[in-house]
Amino acid sequence: MQIREMTANDIDLTKLMVQNSINSISEKYYSKEVKEDWSSRISKRFLKEGIGELFVAVSDDTVLGCIRVESNHVSSLHVDPSFQNKGIGTKLTKFAEELVKTKYNIITLNSSLNAIEFYTSLGYIQDELVVFEEIFPVMKMHKFFS
Repeated sequence: MQIREMTANDIDLTKLMVQNSINSISEKYYSKEVKEDWSSRISKRFLKEGIGELFVAVSDDTVLGCIRVESNHVSSLHVDPSFQNKGIGTKLTKFAEELVKTKYNIITLNSSLNAIEFYTSLGYIQDELVVFEEIFPVMKMHKFFS
């Protein structure tokens, strides 16, 4: 597996992977309607605008996961459901931390409800629960670098 900057050639596969990731989230965290709304916001344009901030984990020609890093904020992390629980999300998060550490002493993110335990296991601290667009709750989290 390799982590590299996303290119225009990765957009279609990345879009499909992100949508599959969102749709696989248990309905105990988000309703079907919320997941459909969230998934519909992942457009080719959205991904194209992220070139330079989006990084993909790839193996051969398969996009396994992606992470978006804006300044010191992780705005998105997704792993293909077929490859979850194999360390890819951890590797992408550690990759983002190394990028952020070069300029900042803190990294922030908004965790989906299903990922709070994952980020906590990596040393992130919960700040507050916020609701985006009146339907999408997330947990604001942070981690300081020493």
